[in-house]
Amino acid sequence: MKAFVPIILSLALVSCQSPESDVGNNQTEARSPVPQFTIPAGEYVVDPAHMNFSFTVTHLGLSDYVMRFTGVDATVMLNPEDVSESTLSVKIDPTTIKTDYPGDYRETHASEPYASWDEDLAMNPKFLNAGEFKEITFRSTNIEKTGDATARITGDLTLLGQTHPVTMDATLTGLREAHPMTQRPVFGIRATGSFKRSEFGMTHLVGPALISDEVQFLFNGEFGPPVPAQ
Repeated sequence: MKAFVPIILSLALVSCQSPESDVGNNQTEARSPVPQFTIPAGEYVVDPAHMNFSFTVTHLGLSDYVMRFTGVDATVMLNPEDVSESTLSVKIDPTTIKTDYPGDYRETHASEPYASWDEDLAMNPKFLNAGEFKEITFRSTNIEKTGDATARITGDLTLLGQTHPVTMDATLTGLREAHPMTQRPVFGIRATGSFKRSEFGMTHLVGPALISDEVQFLFNGEFGPPVPAQ
């Protein structure tokens, strides 16, 4: 359930072309070209206030069940001249899982030692087993540019003490030489991917009529230079 945040990092944006003619009575306003520039090489970290990482499984073959992690640390070591030389590393705190469960967990799970559904998913050995495995991690092993603003990121996902390769597709969603608040360079990323939880030993309730084996994930976030120590 990685969060993962890939980088892409073709940080030169393609200019928008102004239309040469109007169609019918619909007047199309000409747009200025998108600035073409790259931000400096170096370390960029995710802004926790502008980050969302969710993951989805299929519930009883009926609907998608969406959860999220709020404790995600992600770092990009950026080489804007050569995307393949950049790296991404992610750490996730499994105890920060959020489901927004609306029911009375204790009423329906009186025999369980947990106080909430979130705590059950985080601590239960059948699920994330955070008492034994305190972190979920991802470290990129390859970044391949696939377009002007897209990349494919492959890396090692470690979950429940097991490590397997996972691939995600990333899109550069925005780029500024100077953030309006911090006046520092910043870029935004959207990344999607999937993996099978059974590969990591999480087999509880796996089945097409129960809970899907496949876990899909979605990350959106902003990356900027680390805040200098005071």
